[in-house]
Amino acid sequence: MNINNQISNVILYIHLSGYFSQIKDTVRAIEYSKQAILGSKKSNIPVFKIASLKQAANVYKKKSVMYSDEYIRISDSLQIAERRSKDRFARISLETDEIIQEKDVLEDRNRNLLYVFIVTVILASLLFIVRAQRTRTRELLYQQAQQKANEDIFNLMMSQQAIIDESRNKEKKRLARDLHDGVLGRMFGLRMNLDGLNNKNDEDTVARRLELLNELKTIEQDIREISHDLNREKQELINNFVSLVHNLLEEQQTSYQVKLSYSIDNNVNWDKINNSIKINMYRMLQEGLQNINKYANAKNCTVEIKADNEYIYLKIKDDGIGFDVNKKSKGIGVQNMISRTHDCQGTIDINSKKDHGTKIVITVPIEIKKPIVENDDKPI
Repeated sequence: MNINNQISNVILYIHLSGYFSQIKDTVRAIEYSKQAILGSKKSNIPVFKIASLKQAANVYKKKSVMYSDEYIRISDSLQIAERRSKDRFARISLETDEIIQEKDVLEDRNRNLLYVFIVTVILASLLFIVRAQRTRTRELLYQQAQQKANEDIFNLMMSQQAIIDESRNKEKKRLARDLHDGVLGRMFGLRMNLDGLNNKNDEDTVARRLELLNELKTIEQDIREISHDLNREKQELINNFVSLVHNLLEEQQTSYQVKLSYSIDNNVNWDKINNSIKINMYRMLQEGLQNINKYANAKNCTVEIKADNEYIYLKIKDDGIGFDVNKKSKGIGVQNMISRTHDCQGTIDINSKKDHGTKIVITVPIEIKKPIVENDDKPI
């Protein structure tokens, strides 16, 4: 029998005992009260025990005192248990409130820590951005300063070359004037005097005279050619920039074992080209030649500079050992050439294979959209 049936029977017995007590059937009232007591003991529920004992004390007068004492004992124990339960619940409630307060404190603390962490991350990010920006600014300033220094060095080289060329031209003109006005004049007078010997008709005089005349004519022609060569500007040396390029290429020919051949377009109007482009072109040519001398192990190389209405072309070619152009990490020289080409808003094409040489073609626009370095220098 389950607990619900036992409870139902106890309640039924208590009601039956009360009913028979009202109709004055004491025997049956006592019998049902005892059944209620037995059922309540089996269910072991204090409330029903108290109810069944109270009913038994009311109907069974002889044992009323015993049932009353038992009723009072169980009732007192229930009250004590109830008070203990209340105390326990009160304590649990208090502890629960304390736990809730601690939880609230922890939540506030965690929230504050989260705020501090977020603020710290934001400040660290801002500090990183500021430092990165300052570093980038310093790099840009350094690049500008380096570009300006290159410009100044190049202008100094150009001015020195101009002084050298001017002195050279003055000296050539002086030599030409001296040769023309001095030596050639005397030679011409000597030839005229020799012409006067034509009045003598002996064979020795005639032969000697013809021999001297021919020799004087030869000397006169040689000196005239020298005079004209000294007084004529070389077509290749169009201006100071081209002079510097020629000096660089001639130094390459005389100082290194690599056989160099080169050609420079004489029709390029270098005066209309920005100084920064000239500087970068010169530096890229210098880097290309240095790479050939240091790493290419080449026997022959060619350099070609030409231009059209829109672009300047620099081609450097060698028959050396070559390198892998697909390799991510390139040498500093190649990186500098790529960087300078980009600064000039141009393009660079590098073709190279192992043991098949290297060919570099650099294309730079004559008119760039934005100046590479903003300055007040006049064109070279």
